[in-house]
Amino acid sequence: MEQNKNGFAEKLKLVLIAVILLNLIHAVIHIKSYTRNIETYKHHIIDMGMNSLKSLEGGRRAFMVSRYAGMDRLIRFVEELSTQNSVLNMVIFDEDGKIIVNPSPAHTPPYMGEISGYSIVESGETITIYTSFKTFSNPNHGHMMERRSGQRMMGEPPNPENLQDITVALVMDSSAVALAKRQMYTGLVQIGIILVFLIVAYVLVIRFIRLHLLQIERFKKVEQEAEMGKMSHILAHEIRNPLSSISGLISFAAKKEQSPDIKDILAHTTDEINRLNTIVNDFLTFGKELKADMQNISVGALADKTINLLSADFKSKSVRIAINGEDALIKADADKMLQVLFNLLLNALQASPEHGTVEIDYSEKGITVKNDVAGEAPEKNRLFEPFYTTKAKGSGLGLAVVKRICALHGFQADVKSTNPFIIEIKFGR
Repeated sequence: MEQNKNGFAEKLKLVLIAVILLNLIHAVIHIKSYTRNIETYKHHIIDMGMNSLKSLEGGRRAFMVSRYAGMDRLIRFVEELSTQNSVLNMVIFDEDGKIIVNPSPAHTPPYMGEISGYSIVESGETITIYTSFKTFSNPNHGHMMERRSGQRMMGEPPNPENLQDITVALVMDSSAVALAKRQMYTGLVQIGIILVFLIVAYVLVIRFIRLHLLQIERFKKVEQEAEMGKMSHILAHEIRNPLSSISGLISFAAKKEQSPDIKDILAHTTDEINRLNTIVNDFLTFGKELKADMQNISVGALADKTINLLSADFKSKSVRIAINGEDALIKADADKMLQVLFNLLLNALQASPEHGTVEIDYSEKGITVKNDVAGEAPEKNRLFEPFYTTKAKGSGLGLAVVKRICALHGFQADVKSTNPFIIEIKFGR
């Protein structure tokens, strides 16, 4: 079942990635298609303009070989070209930049000087094509003089003194190009918005899948711990009663026995029974259902009481305990928090080397216990697992019980480091 869920999550991730990639491919195709269309429109407009200017050039040559043609006919020709479709205006500048012809002043381009060949300028929704050539400066005067003198006949080249340089600017309507650009940008914005939503959806789905899998893992652990708790509770009950009988019989025998050697053996037996009884109590605590009697308790008083309970154990191992903190009141079950701190300090004492130091720091925010570790450091990710221990003695339930009680209060137990070992209890999540 879990494998099916993981497989579904992986398939969903792949589908989202595929959709994002397809959207990117669509964006690239969209850009290429519109770029090609824009270039086609632009070339078409420029070709139309070039053809119009070539017509003007041809007409100008025809005027120059005519005895009676001059600037007036050229102007009329320009005005006729200006009425063509897609042509907004055709302006003629003299060699000083002065406008000679300007049929549509609303579309007057700037003077660009004398142009060699053709020059194309794009601006907004217009494309302006510039070119320069020579024409008659005073055609009537030149031809009249030539007619009177009889010096020039049809087909002969004009007198250079009667020619002047002019610049023609043809203004073409390129609104179709501008419209295509706007459509391309609008399409890109739409694709971009869809892409952003897809990426956000992908991130949210990934986070949801992770949380879902984490929740499944937590439920699985809770179920396992519940099963272990039931078994521990049953086992502890079955062991506790005969253990109490054995303890009583051993104590009675120790009182009656006169032999020092036998009394010493019985004393060691009693110690081992007490240790076994402690383990049974851990099993019972871990297995039973917990309920908290919440009340205001002093963190400082809790620390002092716990240290007093363990003072003999600390002295026997020559381990020093350093206390640092500010007293504060917290809402908690006094007995259960005593067990939490007792387990933490006992764990620190057992893990510390002889003549080591256990540090306890408390405040209104939480409690921190720190100690050096003698021997192998425990695995951090397994520390709160029931029955996990690196010590020769102990049930491996101490930190598991700490975690259960903290969870009951809404507190958080977190191991910051394994060597030195630092564990922190936060009052609040």
